[in-house]
Amino acid sequence: MSLQGTDQLSSWARQPRQARSQETMLRFLEATEELLAERSFDQLSVADIVERAGRTVGSFYARFEDKYAVLHILADRIDEEICSVIADFADPRRWEGRSLAAVVRGFAELTVQWYRTTGPVFQAATAYAASNPSFRDQRVPTFRFCADCFKRLVLLRVEELGHPEPERAADLAFEALIGVLDHRLVFGEFTATTASNDAQLVDEMEELVSGVLRIPARNTAST
Repeated sequence: MSLQGTDQLSSWARQPRQARSQETMLRFLEATEELLAERSFDQLSVADIVERAGRTVGSFYARFEDKYAVLHILADRIDEEICSVIADFADPRRWEGRSLAAVVRGFAELTVQWYRTTGPVFQAATAYAASNPSFRDQRVPTFRFCADCFKRLVLLRVEELGHPEPERAADLAFEALIGVLDHRLVFGEFTATTASNDAQLVDEMEELVSGVLRIPARNTAST
C-alpha cells in the first residue's frame, strides 16, 4: 500500500510531511485492513487499530479524527484502483473481434475476483454506505464510471442483444451483478443452493448478466 495517488487523502486525514509520519499513517491503514479480515468494522475500535499498528493513541489522533476517517481513505483507494482496472478492461482494443458473450464472461470473472480480493474493506465500505448518505454519495461516481465502461462495450455489440432497449439493459445488467455480489458480501448466503466456489459464482453471474441482456443462445458460448 502507498500513500501516493490519493487526491482526497487530505479530506479525511492530516497530510503527513515526513517519511516517518507517512510510515506511521501507512501502518494504521494496514492495521485496519488486517483487522477487517478478522471482524466487522463495527466491532473495531481506535484502540484495536492502535494496538495492531504498534503505535500510540496520540499518534492516531494526530492523523485521523476517528476510525471512519481511516475507512474513507481505504475506500477511496479501492475506488481509485477499481476505476483503473475497469478502464483497462473496457479498452475496446482488448475486445476486438470478441463476442458480447466473451465480454460478459470476462466482466463476471473480473468482478468476482475484485470482490474477493478487496472483500473485507469492500464489505465494511458497503455496510457503512447503507447508513451514511454522504459516504454513499462519495462512492456513487465510481459505480457510475464502471457501469458506463461496461455499457460502452455492450453498445459496441448492440446487434448481439435481444433486448429492445440496449442502454437500459446494460445498466440493469450491471446493477443486477453488483447487487447480488454486494448482498452476498454484506449479508452472506441465505439459501442452500448458492455457489459453493468462485468458479460456480462466475458461471452464475455470467448467466445472470446474459439473461438480462437477452443474448441469443447462439452467442452464449464465450469466444
